[in-house]
Amino acid sequence: MGLPELPQNMDHFVDMLRHFSGTEVTSSLAEIAPQVHADDKEELLTACVQMMGCDDYLADEEITNYFIIANILGIDEGKALSLLASLTTEDEVIVDE
Repeated sequence: MGLPELPQNMDHFVDMLRHFSGTEVTSSLAEIAPQVHADDKEELLTACVQMMGCDDYLADEEITNYFIIANILGIDEGKALSLLASLTTEDEVIVDE
């Protein structure tokens, strides 16, 4: 299931993503990434990590997916790590053992 063209309203776009599985989100982001304006890429990545952490925790797999999405959007790993650190606390990150 793909997304229509990237809507101008990011809130509407995020609401649409809430109904997708992780695989569908990643596939859809790969399709629309070239259309995302450079100024919106960090906002979109922030929305993705907020959805991943909606249960107040980020599991190891979710962190991996976060960096995959950052890469799809063309956000370098250092910038993605800095953004993630600014959005989370250590209590929110769970590493599955």
